[in-house]
Amino acid sequence: MSNYGIVTDPSLATTAVLQSADAADLQDKVNTYVASLDVQTTLITDITLAGAGDGHTFVALVQSAPSGSVQGGLPCGNTVGILPTQVRCFLAGTAEDLLRAQTAAGAPSAVLGVGYSAMDVQVAGSSKGTRFMGMTIFLIDSVPTPVASPICVAQRKASPQTISGAGTVLVSFDTLAQNGTNFSLPVATAVRYLGKKSVEALVDLSIAVELTTAGDVTVDLVSDPNGTPSVLASMPGSVGVNGNTTNISIPWNYVLQPFSFATATADLGIQVTTDQAGSIPLCDLRIAAR
Repeated sequence: MSNYGIVTDPSLATTAVLQSADAADLQDKVNTYVASLDVQTTLITDITLAGAGDGHTFVALVQSAPSGSVQGGLPCGNTVGILPTQVRCFLAGTAEDLLRAQTAAGAPSAVLGVGYSAMDVQVAGSSKGTRFMGMTIFLIDSVPTPVASPICVAQRKASPQTISGAGTVLVSFDTLAQNGTNFSLPVATAVRYLGKKSVEALVDLSIAVELTTAGDVTVDLVSDPNGTPSVLASMPGSVGVNGNTTNISIPWNYVLQPFSFATATADLGIQVTTDQAGSIPLCDLRIAAR
């Protein structure tokens, strides 16, 4: 088997045997199995392609083990829709066709601005030598790492932020509590993640909006608030009585990325759209463990 990690206690290793004669089907089986493994407790130590049986069928052997018993290894699981390790399989009858098939199989699409790099390519022949199956193993360039404790709280001061009239305003944060030095407020309306790893976290927004007359409110959690805001999550609300306040909460699973990897996703902010004048007396943005 191709070795991606050393298992210090072989008795803890688990091997899955996945079989198919079709490249797309085998690829799906491998990726589905790898995604089903627990990202927080498991690492992949081997993925091997082999010919099998009498005909054109092939098998992929995927070995995994508990993270604590692995030196090295590849990440697994599904982190907010991101599969950190994926394979692409391809089938051909000659060496020349195999190379073209590998190119056609391509690579996994980038996720949240982070791409994949090929780390291994394997080829196996069927027992009768008339078909070859290839498999490329891809690893995401920056692996999301679940965190274990709250890491950031951005807040407004007690003084309200004025909403001058109908339209959209960005919430200005006045204070930032943080764990370590992974966050900053580059300008008043954004929280920037400065960590060295991609981090899977729960972004929890709690905001109060007061309107001078009855009206509607929409609150958006956005990336790149000071550039071209991209809405990550949205929640409507309404104020039915003049001078009243609506409270809106938005929980959101999100992958924070190092600023150098994806500028558009490094800054987080909040925008409020209303059809009336008013104020924002309270806004808390908490980034914590998922």
